[in-house]
Amino acid sequence: MVDGARPPSRLTAMRQASVERQGGYAAAVARGAAAREQWFTSGELVPASVLAERWKLTARALGAAAKRGEVFALLRGRRRYHPSEFLTLGRDAVSGICLALSGLSPETQLVFWKRTHGALGGKTVCDFLGRSGAGEEQVRRVVALAQAWAAESNGR
Repeated sequence: MVDGARPPSRLTAMRQASVERQGGYAAAVARGAAAREQWFTSGELVPASVLAERWKLTARALGAAAKRGEVFALLRGRRRYHPSEFLTLGRDAVSGICLALSGLSPETQLVFWKRTHGALGGKTVCDFLGRSGAGEEQVRRVVALAQAWAAESNGR
C-alpha cells in the first residue's frame, strides 16, 4: 500500500473479486472455444464425408445412423464431424459403444473416447480395442464402461 492511501473497503474488495471471477470465466470460455476449434483443425475430428467413405456409406446413411445413436457428431457450422477413432474401428464396435453413451452431449461422448480409463488399463478406448479391431469380449467391456459412464454422467 502507498503511504497515506486508504485500504480498499470491503465492498470494493468484493467488487474486485467479482470482476476477477468474471474475467476468469470469460477467459475459461475463450480457452474452451479455442480448444474446440483445435479439435477440428488438428484432425481429432474428421468430416462426416471422410467417415462415410471409410465405412462405405452414403452421407444419408451416416446421418441416419447418427439419428439412431449409433454414432455422434459435433457440429462446426452446418458440417458434422466425428472422432478420428471411428476411422480405425469397425462400425459394429463404434455403434455399440455410442448406443451405450446416447443421451449424453456430443462433447461428453468425445471425452469418453479421447481420455484414458483405469478400467481399460489406463488406455483410451481405441488403444484398448486395438486400432485394427477387437474381439467381442473387449467390446463388451468397453460397452459396459460406457453404460456406467453414461449412468454416472446422468446422475443415475
